[in-house]
Formats: sequence, C-alpha cells, structure tokens
Amino acid sequence: GKKVERFAGELKFKPLYDWINLFSESGMGDTVKGQEEEESVAEDGAGGGGGGGGDRAWENAEIPEFTEASHRDICTDKEGLCVIFIAPQAPSATDLDHLAELKGKFTAQAIAQKRSPKPPALNWMWLSAGANPQFADLFGAEEGAGAVVFNPHKKMRFARGEKPGVEAVEELVQGALQGDGRWKMVKGQKLPGFGAGSRDEL
Repeated sequence: GKKVERFAGELKFKPLYDWINLFSESGMGDTVKGQEEEESVAEDGAGGGGGGGGDRAWENAEIPEFTEASHRDICTDKEGLCVIFIAPQAPSATDLDHLAELKGKFTAQAIAQKRSPKPPALNWMWLSAGANPQFADLFGAEEGAGAVVFNPHKKMRFARGEKPGVEAVEELVQGALQGDGRWKMVKGQKLPGFGAGSRDEL
C-alpha cells in the first residue's frame, strides 16, 4: 500500500500547522484524508475543475469558486445567504483581496451586534460567467462582472447589485441585510446546470 504520513510532534498549534503545510501544496488532486485513512493521490493531469470529487480545494480558499462540486458545501446546503461575486472569467487577486476584506468586515459586524435577531450568516464565493453562462443569465450578469446575494432556502431568490465591479458588493450586501434589496425569485425554483452540458439537481 501507500505510505501513510503520521504526525509525531507536540500537539500544539505551531508544530501541527507546520507539519500540515508540508502536505498542503503537494500537487493538484492530492487529498489528505483523516488520520485513520490512507492518503489517496488522484493525479490524472486533467487539471480541470469539478474533477473526480476527491479534490476539495474550496474548503481552504478564503473566497472559493461556486462550482458544481463546491456550491452545496459552501452555499446552498449551509445556513444563511450566499454572496456571489460574478467575474467574466476568474476574479483578479485584487478583487479576491477586496472580497476577503469585506467578508471580514461583515463577520466582525455580525459578531459585535448585540441586538436580536443576529444577521444571517454570509457565505462568500465567486462565479465565472464565462464557464457558467447559465448562471450569469439567471443572475442577470451576462455583461460580465457583478454580484448577487442569493438565498438558496425554501423559495430561492436573489438580490442583484445595480453596479458592476467588486466595489459595489458592500452596498449590495448592506442593502440586503437591511431589507432594502430588490429580491427576484429563481425561475422554476431550480438552479441551472454547470458548465456546458452538465446538469445539476437542486
């Protein structure tokens, strides 16, 4: 069988962190499972998103991509609202940094809020309009960059930002949390398929 790596150091944060990071960038498709399981390596050279199900890179991304493989874990099966930044292809590093700052700001505001009820949790993601034109069409972002606050629960609906670009996301989220968002129902209460030809059952 394959060699199973085991941590033998002191059970403190820094030694554990350093040891885990030895394996975190070991290659695309590598999956380090729980201590009892063997490490499985799925190097097939395909390099594409939504591959064999073992690669769960979105779990470690500050602002993960909204894909067929990730959307349930990060958005649709979680409590709260989804903040989805829509980019023509992939967002720039600057855009992702800005989104991460906004995520931190809204998280801090929610923690600091004393009155009840607390605001809903916000699950932050980005979506490639080029790779998923059906979603760009659903959210009305065919022209390129934009953002939506998406409520995937019971009656699926979303509020769309009126301005393009990452700078408008804060205003959109603030409005949605304060009840000022213009919500639109998802047609047929079903999400479209991802990519070209794949189907999603929601």
